[in-house]
Amino acid sequence: MNGISYKCPNCSASINIDTQKGYCFCPYCGTKVFSEVGASTNGSNINITINSQLNGNADKSSEAENFTLRALSFERNGQFEEAEYYYNRALDADISSNAAQEGIRRVQSIITLDNIIIQRGKALSTGEGRVAVFLDGKKTGFIPPNSSIGIKAPVGKHTLQFKRGGVKSTLLDIIIESNKTVYEISVTTKTFKIQTEIKQYRRHEILH
Repeated sequence: MNGISYKCPNCSASINIDTQKGYCFCPYCGTKVFSEVGASTNGSNINITINSQLNGNADKSSEAENFTLRALSFERNGQFEEAEYYYNRALDADISSNAAQEGIRRVQSIITLDNIIIQRGKALSTGEGRVAVFLDGKKTGFIPPNSSIGIKAPVGKHTLQFKRGGVKSTLLDIIIESNKTVYEISVTTKTFKIQTEIKQYRRHEILH
C-alpha cells in the first residue's frame, strides 16, 4: 500500500495515510486525517496538516450543534437541569458556540425550585405569634414557630426582612446569581428582637 508516514494531529501517534484513498483513521484516537498529495513529501505534509485541522474543527462544530439540539429539546420539555448539562457539553466541544452560550444564560435564569429556605426555631413563650416575611418590601408569607418555608426568588438583587408586631429584623441583602444559588436563613425571635443567620451555597449539579 502506498502511503505517507505522518503524526496524528490529535494524539501525535504515528500513522500511515493511504495516498489512493486520500485519508486514514488514527488507530489510537480515531481521528480522521485527510491528505492532498502534492509534488513532494513536504508539500503533502503541509496539506495533511491543513486538512486535518479543518476536519477537526468541522467535527467539533458538528458535535457542539448536536449537543445544542439535544439541550433545546430538554429545555422545551421543561427539563432545565438536563438542558444545562448538554449546553455545557456543547461548549466543551466548541467554546465559541453562541447558541450554547445563550442557552446556558437562558436556563440558568429559570427558577423552578425554592432558593430561599427560612427556618424558625421554637417559640420562647406560649402564644408567640407568626413572623411575617418580606421580600423586596412585599409580604410573601408567614412562618410559625418551629417550622420552615421556601421562597422562589428570581435572578437578581433582593432584600429580605422579618417582622413580628412592632419588631423588625435587620434588612438582609441577597443576590440570586443563577438557578444554582440557594440561601438558608435561620430566624430566632426574642422579646424585642429578631435575629437572623444567613448561609449561601450552590445547589448540587445534576450527575450523569
